[in-house]
Amino acid sequence: MHMEPARDEAAFCADVQRRLLGSMVLYCGDRMLAEEITQEALVRALERWSRVSRMASPEAWVYKTALNLARSTFHRRLLERRANARTLQHAGVASLPTAPTPSPCGRPWLRFLRGSEPRSWRGTSQGLTSQKQRRRSDAPRERSRP
Repeated sequence: MHMEPARDEAAFCADVQRRLLGSMVLYCGDRMLAEEITQEALVRALERWSRVSRMASPEAWVYKTALNLARSTFHRRLLERRANARTLQHAGVASLPTAPTPSPCGRPWLRFLRGSEPRSWRGTSQGLTSQKQRRRSDAPRERSRP
């Protein structure tokens, strides 16, 4: 038995909304931003429902749309910060302190755990593999003499 179209859309949104919101909160690190992105992705799905409903996985389309919206938001914020920094620099004003921006990598808490990351992660920003890093950390260190 086929559901009526309006009910079909409502059932889809009710089914997807909670999981999508949870995923976006994890990805963005900001619940309010995640709620906006989730709502916008679902609105876009409903605007294009005649096409989206015929897709093999409408839910995948909504997730992809939400991720694209999040990436666009992060990119716009980055460009805005750069433009503001240039404006302040040209005006001769020292840069203003900014609050941390949600991490687009999906792990916003990582940057607050400096020094508490697993040993295998340390040194990866310098391009060291975990094996090279292990050798480097296990090597005896020379003591500086006062």
